Amino acid sequence: MFGFLKPKKIPASNQERIVLIKRLLKLRCDESLEAQAVFSNMGTCIEDFDDTLVLSMPEASIVSIVEQYTTERELGATDDIAIPFLNHAHATLLSIAGLSLPEISPPYSLERYLVHYLEHIHGHGVSVDPSFVPILVREVRAFYRR
Repeated sequence: MFGFLKPKKIPASNQERIVLIKRLLKLRCDESLEAQAVFSNMGTCIEDFDDTLVLSMPEASIVSIVEQYTTERELGATDDIAIPFLNHAHATLLSIAGLSLPEISPPYSLERYLVHYLEHIHGHGVSVDPSFVPILVREVRAFYRR
């Protein structure tokens, strides 16, 4: 009963994640004239973006990191454990691709880590305004009913 209120499994299916990421992209366009201009110049609407393009966007990183963070927190990790752990894991994986993700300093929070990550990994192109990050986090949490 009331299954629609239960938390969703993390991660959702790839197609559900693509739909969520596109929704986050639309939200960013609603908030940023720069993003709106860039995306409108691409010659297609966000719904028609190729999945590979969608998965390369900062919003895809946000979804993935919120999923990972939520999983860590549900396993009992505090921010002081979860954030450095995620930072180290991401830095290790990114170093394989020749990218560098510096260590984040305290105080630790999901929003601070996302801004840190986005600045270092998605610093090119149309950036996500740091003040918009909590809105995107809320959307991902609402999607997963957390």
